[in-house]
Amino acid sequence: MVYLRILQAPALLTQAQIALGLSQETLGKALGVSRRTMNRWATGDNGPTIQQWAELAGRVHAADPSLAAAIASEMGETLVSLGIVPAPPPAVAPADPARPAVPVSDLVDSIVCAAAEATATTPQAIRPGLLAAFDRAASVQLSVDEVRATLRPGGPSPGKSEPAKRRAR
Repeated sequence: MVYLRILQAPALLTQAQIALGLSQETLGKALGVSRRTMNRWATGDNGPTIQQWAELAGRVHAADPSLAAAIASEMGETLVSLGIVPAPPPAVAPADPARPAVPVSDLVDSIVCAAAEATATTPQAIRPGLLAAFDRAASVQLSVDEVRATLRPGGPSPGKSEPAKRRAR
């Protein structure tokens, strides 16, 4: 058995006895000791084992949570570490504030700039060509993904089409 020397033992034991409304003898039985042992503990002669202190904290918690916390603290523990109360849920980090929506005109400008950079020209020069390309794709019901797949290196050859698939749409 491992004993824990707690200077506040007599006072804590008396407070626990009062909080539980038990006699010294009844509290002793609950902790597995005699009334005589309880009397010795109450006078500061020895004290409960670590397990008995933990048992006492658990019993007292329902009647006086702050006293149970004081007993646990004197043991160098907490009510959570003793398994008397559950651990609080982990703190949730606050969510990043929502970014403001980017205006569509800014998104389109970024596409125009990417095309201008890829062709080593100015955005003003490439804009009419891009508009014509997107207008044509829309008129023949091509999606942006279909155009991209065909334009990528290794994509389908421009001359080979899938008319049956296109008509099925």
